[in-house]
Amino acid sequence: MASWTESDACPIYTDAILGGFMHLSGFLKRAVLCGGVALTMSPLAHAEFPAGSYSGTYLGADHGTINITVDSYGAVTCRMASDTGKGTVTGTGGVFSVDPPLFDCRNIDSNNYISVDGSYEAGGINGQYLFRGLGGTTYSGHYSATPSGAGGTSPLSWKSLSGLWYDPAYDSTGFNILGGDNGLIFTYYGRNAQGGPLWTISMDALGGTIVPNTEYTIALGMITAGTFANPVNQMARWGQVSVKFSDCTRATATLSGNDGVQVLNLQRLSGVKDASGC
Repeated sequence: MASWTESDACPIYTDAILGGFMHLSGFLKRAVLCGGVALTMSPLAHAEFPAGSYSGTYLGADHGTINITVDSYGAVTCRMASDTGKGTVTGTGGVFSVDPPLFDCRNIDSNNYISVDGSYEAGGINGQYLFRGLGGTTYSGHYSATPSGAGGTSPLSWKSLSGLWYDPAYDSTGFNILGGDNGLIFTYYGRNAQGGPLWTISMDALGGTIVPNTEYTIALGMITAGTFANPVNQMARWGQVSVKFSDCTRATATLSGNDGVQVLNLQRLSGVKDASGC
């Protein structure tokens, strides 16, 4: 059992300033903890914030994976791993409000600074983060996480899905999937209905959380003008691809567009070294 009172909690939750950044939820914490009401935590008190492990992805100034664990006493641990080489940071904290269910997790070590706040609702956690990456730069944004290990529903990171994908039944064709700053970019290399080369690229990035066995549809476009010596950025919509990832190495995809419909059972041929999120 852990307990906080106004006198010892307020100083802890009012120093969320790093390099000129004020953590957005500081006001909310002070409103809950410093409003003249003592808060007592116990295993029974966390019925509205289920204990367990949660995993997901974070977006914003950086992107990567996030893992959060809440025990039956309301103690919290958190870990963020950058997909872009900015490092891995860890912290500890606790549930500080039952209604609404809120928590925070942090580490004030200058070499491992992390501050994560979140709320539980609809079976998952959503919130904001701030961390200091390699080189001393701070990054902030938002994240979402869902219960881990529940039937393979843990989100997949963009970096873990990046690579070359193909269907062995359609040799010499396939996708290059790239995790960029704002999501996944799909490029398809194949043949059109007449046997000529077909090269399409997603017209927008597939961002947000990628959940296994969930279908996502992305519009595909193709260049319609220009030559080798004089390229022209003139793109028209070819069609779309609907993709469903089983895990980081298997997926199904349906191409539908100007040249017909093709259903593909994809395997990842080659991925990104040291990718996390699976």
